[in-house]
Amino acid sequence: MSVWRDIHKTGDLTLLVYEGEANEEQILDAWDKIDNSFILEFGISEQRMNYLIKVKQLITAYCDNIISGSPIAGVNIKVKTKEIEDLFKEQQSAEIGRVISQVTKFMGQRIDLKSTTIYEFYNHYNLMVSQYKAG
Repeated sequence: MSVWRDIHKTGDLTLLVYEGEANEEQILDAWDKIDNSFILEFGISEQRMNYLIKVKQLITAYCDNIISGSPIAGVNIKVKTKEIEDLFKEQQSAEIGRVISQVTKFMGQRIDLKSTTIYEFYNHYNLMVSQYKAG
């Protein structure tokens, strides 16, 4: 959990590599699996949707640059890239922090993020949701 949270704060996917070496494709694949599992469990927040819209705008800017070769399209790529970096750092960290806070409050005890796995955290979360629905 602490690595997962740190990745959302810093954007540094190399934190997924505990020992040995991994290439960029392996790291991205591992992150996609983790991130997709988060979306499946918790859904897509408004902040995440804004992030995805910015990514779409960046891809469009790259396409415009390829097609037109315009210097303006190149500048637009830099602007969109910076906007995405800022959104990723601010919003994903806040989203993760909010979920962690809710689960911690429900459990009535501090969750040690360094020793708690994402799977264990999901179990705590699912227990919280099931009791909320039952109660």
